[in-house]
Amino acid sequence: MSTQGSTSSEVINVLVADSNQMQCQLLTAALRRRPEFRVISGPLDPELILKTAAEAATQVAIMNVDDARSGVLQLSVVRQLHLLHPEIAQILLLEGYSPETVVNAFRSGARGLFCFSRYPFRMLCKCIQVVRKGQIWVSGDQVQYLVDGL
Repeated sequence: MSTQGSTSSEVINVLVADSNQMQCQLLTAALRRRPEFRVISGPLDPELILKTAAEAATQVAIMNVDDARSGVLQLSVVRQLHLLHPEIAQILLLEGYSPETVVNAFRSGARGLFCFSRYPFRMLCKCIQVVRKGQIWVSGDQVQYLVDGL
């Protein structure tokens, strides 16, 4: 895992984890251009994520849990991180979502779901700030899925 950024108290410590190395590097580089974020990045490896999250005082974790090969979300790492570090707000990067995906992601501990195909990068930056404040990042469709899930 690599780190870079400012040491200001207003800076948000962000962990980026993705099984796709290129996507991880691109997102990390883009976030590092923003002075409000201190970014740590690495692979989507549960043990490494848990270790790094604790050592780096992570406040927001952004994870791409879509398994392109199986088409299944890897929510076990989301659950583990939530159970061990409930103070870390988690944002899941998704290619798309179904009602089941939305409900399961929030049940696992996610505080926000973000779909790059629907929203620009600047909205991800806003999403990070919103979940860091303890709020939920959710679209109108996702709210309906959650309500229907109740």
